[in-house]
Amino acid sequence: MKRRTLGAGSEGASTTYHSFLLEAVSTASNTFKCLENIEGIVQDPLLLSYCFAREIDEIEDNRAFRKNEKIDLMNKLRSMLYGDRQSAIDLERRFCEVRPTEKKFEFLLHNTVRLYEAHESMPEEVKKLNRTYLGEMTIGLRSEGIRNYYNFEGYHQYCENTTGLIGNLIAKTFRYGGILNDKDIKKVMPYPESTEIGKNPAYDWGISIQVFNDIRDVIDDHKVGMHKWPKILFDKKNINYQDLIDVKETKKIFDDLEMEIDSLIEEDYLLKTEKNNELNRLQMKIEGVEGVHDEMCQDARAFYLKGLDFIDAIPIDKSRAKEVFGGITAVVGATGRVVSASEFLYDESKRNITKYEFCEIFRICNKLALEKRDFREFLTHVLEKPAENYKI
Repeated sequence: MKRRTLGAGSEGASTTYHSFLLEAVSTASNTFKCLENIEGIVQDPLLLSYCFAREIDEIEDNRAFRKNEKIDLMNKLRSMLYGDRQSAIDLERRFCEVRPTEKKFEFLLHNTVRLYEAHESMPEEVKKLNRTYLGEMTIGLRSEGIRNYYNFEGYHQYCENTTGLIGNLIAKTFRYGGILNDKDIKKVMPYPESTEIGKNPAYDWGISIQVFNDIRDVIDDHKVGMHKWPKILFDKKNINYQDLIDVKETKKIFDDLEMEIDSLIEEDYLLKTEKNNELNRLQMKIEGVEGVHDEMCQDARAFYLKGLDFIDAIPIDKSRAKEVFGGITAVVGATGRVVSASEFLYDESKRNITKYEFCEIFRICNKLALEKRDFREFLTHVLEKPAENYKI
């Protein structure tokens, strides 16, 4: 089938809801704010999808909601997708009663009824896509045991219900808007039922976002009792999650002990032996933590690189989808570079890219799009070096 001709926002939400969606996304996310640059009928569906995904994340991450209530709230959100206004009212009321995970999400959460109304104003095809993919996310995240995973296989199943399905939803939204055609969809979602890496680039693209985020947010997640890294990684290294959290202090103790040992005289043989044994124990713990961190980063990197096939499939056209999602992907890759560095474990400030690099990423993607150049080289570059070092 041919790609659909793009119009200026036709078939989207009404002007009132369009403005609301723009404000909700720009308030909640610096990265996804760039969706305001998308042209044509896909803009409102993409903004809407982000808002619903953000509310699903809030239910999942907010510790004010206990297990049974999370299930109830997921059910209400799914009912919203099927036209149940009362569920939207109930969900908004509950969001207003608790503190959001971040202040910037408050505007969206406190306007859940407006989000419901925006969804109801969408074409039926858009609503059907949201019911399929966002609805599946709510079903997955309310499942018993979805968070009690041990290995990467279980972890990836969890990630499927947070961002993996979002990759598929975006691909299908592009198909709705005519940015991708049926042939393109077969490239980016050739085996839509498979969750194996390398089978579906759109899915892999989504998973990479979650894994890099889970690396970046490990300290914040721990503070609220959430441990997302697969337990098998720690068992293999004979360490535990607390060792990961405490590695900065462990390294300081190691460095101080090493200096103390160097200052001991030869006659202190027994004391020196005892302290060397302790030094070796600390070194093994540090190396274990660094090994776990490296395995997580390698997993995220593998999904990221496979997900680039999704970005390759997006054409450079007047929708600006290639430019926008190329920029989002580059932010993910650059963040991945920062959190993959060993310094990340020992310095909490080393978890985000600089504002300058953030701006450079979108400047470069704009230039690549204007010159109709390939994005892959740049998107692999940011995994290794800052965007400002890329020669364009």
